[in-house]
Amino acid sequence: MINEKIYFDSTDDRVFLETYAVCDSNVQPRDAILIIPGGGYSGVSWREGIYTALAFLGRGVNTFVLTYSTGEHAVYPRQLLDAARAFKYIKENAEKYHVNPKRIFALGYSAGGHLLGTLTTLHGVAEKMLGVPKDYLKIRGAIFCYPVVTAFGSTHTGSFNNLLKKPLSEYTEEEKNLLSIEKNITPDSPPAFIWHTSGDRGVPINGSLKLCQAYYDAGLPTELHIYPYGPHGIALANEVSSNGREDYIQPRAEEWVNEAYKWMQGLDK
Repeated sequence: MINEKIYFDSTDDRVFLETYAVCDSNVQPRDAILIIPGGGYSGVSWREGIYTALAFLGRGVNTFVLTYSTGEHAVYPRQLLDAARAFKYIKENAEKYHVNPKRIFALGYSAGGHLLGTLTTLHGVAEKMLGVPKDYLKIRGAIFCYPVVTAFGSTHTGSFNNLLKKPLSEYTEEEKNLLSIEKNITPDSPPAFIWHTSGDRGVPINGSLKLCQAYYDAGLPTELHIYPYGPHGIALANEVSSNGREDYIQPRAEEWVNEAYKWMQGLDK
């Protein structure tokens, strides 16, 4: 297995991509997932990174965990650029990591789900920033895990406060529309798998419902799971990722990993 950290800026060791790749030349190149943990744009959750990477690695998917810019030094679009660079790196090094460059997915938790959403809807902006061809950064499919979605109505205001380093109440309508994922889904967007829990009081479930509706309105194949129990931040929803919290162990919600994997396999190769 190739397990290494890739740094994109020699002057900043806070941003890196960690690889978990099994390279067996005797089998077909694997699917890949870029994993973007949450943290409210103020930090990056380690639980949502490594444990998710290993869960999908065990299912035959090579995984890549992004630690992106957060905190005081990170003002949008810095985070989008981090995610775009990570995707570009995986694609350009597909042979090294034994992955199919046409089967690179991305998965995001909470605020990482919002970053995933900006990567899927604003990849054209990122492509211009990196000087790559149109649709070069288009992912095969998006897996949204209790995501922060919208700047309108009930939402996780802290993520948006941190994103532009000003209160959400001071956002312009243009900024709200640009950074609300549901406002930017088009028929050209990648297919999506979305899951949330009705017990989540940290990031309101209405964002996932709005996102699913936007995909439906765009005529795109979408799978949505609303599990009955579990607070915000349950990650794999099992003992492995629970960090000692019993309420993070939710057998019903734990099924999301298997469901997401089956959804991936159901998309055209």
